[in-house]
Amino acid sequence: MSMTNGISIFFAALFSGFLAWSVLDSRSRDQGGREGLRYSSFLGGVSLPVLLLLLPFFRRYISARGCACLWMLPNILYLSQAGFMSQNHPIWIISLPNSLLKPLTILWLAGFAAVLLYKLLEHFVFRAQIMRNAVPVQEETVLALWKQEQTNAGFAKPNYKLLCSPAVKTPLSIGLLKLTTRVILPDTEYSPEELRMIFRHELVHICRSDAWTKFSLTFCTAVCWFNPFMWISVRKSFDDLELSCDETVLLQADDDQRRRYAELLLKTAGQEQGFTTCLSASASALRYRLKNTVKPRRRRSGALTVGLVSFLLLITCGNVALAYETGSGRDAIFSGLDPAACTLSSVRDMNVSSHRTYICTDPERLMDYLCQLPVQKLTGNYDFFEDSPSLVLLYDTPKGTLGIDLNDHSVGVTRFWGEHISQERLSLPEELDWDYLDTLLPQMPAVNIRLTGPDDTNTDPASIDTVTKISNGRSELLTEPLPDESWTGIYGNIDFQTMELEFPEPPISHVQVTMYSWDWSRSETLTLHTPDQVIELPSNALHLKIAASFDGPNGSIYETVFRYEIQADDSGSQ
Repeated sequence: MSMTNGISIFFAALFSGFLAWSVLDSRSRDQGGREGLRYSSFLGGVSLPVLLLLLPFFRRYISARGCACLWMLPNILYLSQAGFMSQNHPIWIISLPNSLLKPLTILWLAGFAAVLLYKLLEHFVFRAQIMRNAVPVQEETVLALWKQEQTNAGFAKPNYKLLCSPAVKTPLSIGLLKLTTRVILPDTEYSPEELRMIFRHELVHICRSDAWTKFSLTFCTAVCWFNPFMWISVRKSFDDLELSCDETVLLQADDDQRRRYAELLLKTAGQEQGFTTCLSASASALRYRLKNTVKPRRRRSGALTVGLVSFLLLITCGNVALAYETGSGRDAIFSGLDPAACTLSSVRDMNVSSHRTYICTDPERLMDYLCQLPVQKLTGNYDFFEDSPSLVLLYDTPKGTLGIDLNDHSVGVTRFWGEHISQERLSLPEELDWDYLDTLLPQMPAVNIRLTGPDDTNTDPASIDTVTKISNGRSELLTEPLPDESWTGIYGNIDFQTMELEFPEPPISHVQVTMYSWDWSRSETLTLHTPDQVIELPSNALHLKIAASFDGPNGSIYETVFRYEIQADDSGSQ
């Protein structure tokens, strides 16, 4: 299991546990077991409904508050995945032809705008209709009950306005903002007991920000307007919001109170519009609500179900991705650049702790291979971190440094243009041809310098000075000698006493280590019969040259010279 998967599972478990606790906590608040607002929201009104096929099962065995919370999981899931959670790579990629990308995008945008504008217009028209002839409630007894219920709900300053309008048939609350929220009563006489149940029902909606939940659900419907299951899911989620309010209002009710509440639902049956929350909004859901009210089935809170479902969704989200803008590496990797003007400066294997380096035997063929690579962009958030080979190529370009990270499933592109750095990762429909790349990028020998002192230990890779390839009795210089300013080393006021050489691949001959004084006036050469021999350092300011031979490809031999510097004191004069 990769580190990315481990991190995803950890945060999925953490988030799922928090979600399960929030469902239990909201039930405790509903029963008056916490200070503050009594009727707390589930997830702050952010929701995207799914799980439609499991709805009948969930409704039979878990509470409506648990079902209402389940509707909200996928949007939280999508936001978290798109924002900061990532996976290695998708399991299934659906490719979208480039010719369809623009027309489908235009069609989706047109549908999104039409649905969202229609829903917004419907809401504002309905609000204008009911507010046109609405008047504040003047009866002292009704206002006293209204203030008392607000206080019982945990509002420190009960100031929500109570209005009466002949344009509504059922009590409802309307308004997304606190200052614009109104509770509207129809022009009907209610008993004090009925008013208490009405007020309590609407206050539950207000405390839970159900108007925002409906707006969010409506927005998600506009985003997925082409999916018929989304429209059905939104309708069912609205019903569960009402059912959860019924549960809360009737938590400690006896049979007589439940019967009167059922009669009130029949008496006030109506139809909702816009982002309103109504006592009895949908006639289609009334039968189920009445059955649930009069003969309630004993149900669990659903906290465990919510936590388990959220965990499973979190760790499986992103397994399917949509591929778009399929093209070649010339357009996607070297976008806006002339490949002929790009010069390869470095090749490293970043999955190896020693940071092995490579040389390019044919830069033109390598450039042709990269330009012809089929690549595609993916929806979602993937890092493609895995244990497969990973080569990092650095190119010098007219604009700046271009970094290309290659692995089995993707190409990472980093553009260092001045102060601006841009990164993107492109998917590969086919795996890289590593055998071909090995012929173009043979691996160079490497050595790590391990320095030990009384207080510290340091390990660094040495730089390659020269590599000479010996094959069939012929010598070929593969690398040019390094300039003096390109030596790697360690510099600082640290006292190192011994040195060891660590070779990822063992040398095939004795190793010679030449130590030069800092002013190059003295030198000492040691022959190591075992590569891991401990070397006593004569001073803390040295130039090192390490010569060794290694097996090369196809029976050849690499004679290699490494360079390293140690300046562990301030003088630099030894």
